[in-house]
Amino acid sequence: MLSALLIMNLSTTVLADGDSLSRIAEYTIQVNEDVDITGSLTTTFTNLDTFIDTVRENYPKIADYDIARFLMQYTQQDCEGLPEDVVLSILEYDNITVSTSYVRIDADGNSYALNDNCLPIDDYTSNDGYIKFTTTYSNTKTVGKQKYYNVFGSATWLKYPAMRLRDCFVVGTNGTFDDSVSEKGNVIQSFKCIRCGAITYKTRTVTKSKRVDNDLNLKYDSGVPELHFDALSTQKCSSCDGFTEDYSFTLFISYGVIASEAKNIQASYGHQTVGFKNDISVSISGDGTASLSASVGTLIETYTARPVTMKY
Repeated sequence: MLSALLIMNLSTTVLADGDSLSRIAEYTIQVNEDVDITGSLTTTFTNLDTFIDTVRENYPKIADYDIARFLMQYTQQDCEGLPEDVVLSILEYDNITVSTSYVRIDADGNSYALNDNCLPIDDYTSNDGYIKFTTTYSNTKTVGKQKYYNVFGSATWLKYPAMRLRDCFVVGTNGTFDDSVSEKGNVIQSFKCIRCGAITYKTRTVTKSKRVDNDLNLKYDSGVPELHFDALSTQKCSSCDGFTEDYSFTLFISYGVIASEAKNIQASYGHQTVGFKNDISVSISGDGTASLSASVGTLIETYTARPVTMKY
């Protein structure tokens, strides 16, 4: 069972004069919570550039990576196991809007998306999964009537389903895919050694210029980036070669969107439960929802986050 330890444990960095990054954030970053027209709870963080400049000016010895990790935590995003360049990318933005959904499938195959994690993991005994989605966007520029956004989606399994075959992760949109932005995807699994307790990471990364990394494939069949991959079984410990158990399982995808009016983004995850390993087909509807399907003889479960409307 994947535990609550999936949420990173990053303590506040205390600075030399007794001040802290959290206190600087309190007086520089503006935070606004809202319920958008889709019913999703969103939190918007602005003036991130002011926070970054203040820290750099007054405490130049603090590394950018430490600033970025703090900002990921402060803006309600997980970064445990993410490659350094992905974490550092948050320093490029002056605004970020974040929405979180917790999705589970009941015994009848029905999917439920909640704004809060109201179900303790230890009480979740179903063989089906329980997943946390974080859907994020940043307005990077405006040209005439067109707004440019960078879109991010992450999926963190709180309990991975019993069956491991072929999976798919996508953030759908009814905006226009911006191919000038360098899209990227990561699948990060970690395993804890039963003998020595060490954590072994298995990370696969794909980009526009490198679309295959072992079992991970970056595809564009639906018109937006899609991650297709195998969920790895437990690995041998990298420290003592002992047996391991699941510890964490997180996916991340990012790309660009152009919109001339309010548009939606929505994360979806397809998990194959029956059949031979085959890629899951993806199509995007007019409202930005991803429809996931599989070939005859193959069954999938679909976990879908609440849609998020990008403010225009």
